[in-house]
This record gives sequence, C-alpha cells and structure tokens, in this order.
Amino acid sequence: MWACLQASIQETFAKTHWEPAGVTVVSYQDQNQVYTDLVAGRLDATLVLAPAGQTGFLSKPSGKDYAFVG
Repeated sequence: MWACLQASIQETFAKTHWEPAGVTVVSYQDQNQVYTDLVAGRLDATLVLAPAGQTGFLSKPSGKDYAFVG
C-alpha cells in the first residue's frame, strides 16, 4: 500500500498511473500521518516531494531506516 498527500500532484500521479496497475493508493490529509503509518508498518511507501521527505522525515530519528527510491 502506497500513500500520498490528499489533493496533491503526487496523488493525481499515483491514482492515474499506479492504481490501474493494481497498487493500492491511500490519500492522507496530513503528511505526518503518512510518516506515522509508514513507521508502524501499515504502509509500504509514500510518494512525496524530495525536500519535504528529507526535512519532514528522513532527517529525523524516526526516518533513520528509510531512504528515497526511484
């Protein structure tokens, strides 16, 4: 299951290109909720802009075991 921010360009991309291929895309109102569910194991990945992902998650202790892919 992949997550993205609701009403974002990432959501549009994921729902247009990935859902038809069988990927479950879940939209969240807040990116921090995405990070919480990612760490808890309820998500496989998130589609996020690199600067937001770096400063909002990867540079924090909870993001230490994660990395950008793609």
